[in-house]
Amino acid sequence: MAGAYSYALLVELGENNTAKLKNKLVKYFQSKKSGGGECEVEYENGSRTATLSYCSLNVVVIILSDIWAHQISLDKGVLKVTVRLLKDESKTQVSRRLQSRPSHPTSVPDLTNSHKHTPKPSRKPSQKR
Repeated sequence: MAGAYSYALLVELGENNTAKLKNKLVKYFQSKKSGGGECEVEYENGSRTATLSYCSLNVVVIILSDIWAHQISLDKGVLKVTVRLLKDESKTQVSRRLQSRPSHPTSVPDLTNSHKHTPKPSRKPSQKR
């Protein structure tokens, strides 16, 4: 199944001394809250980097978009991480997708006033025969 995970990302980790960090990385990067999905995580204890492998280009684009400031909650605070592409061959596909997406959630059109209330025409009471 490893061949199905063809989009690799490098995760650069801030200073950490966290036990079971690999489990936290898996949980975070598979979570919908992070924009993630099914992935494999390679991480060695004490390392300042990890590798994520996804099978969906769409998930990679979401993870890499600047909408997400990736921070993993820990018992002793927050671990900030930086994510970037690992494989050069994926960069063209991902950069095309990133360019076609809004760069920030606020760039989505504001539709709050698009459905202005229009009063219904008043009806005349029906006359009884």
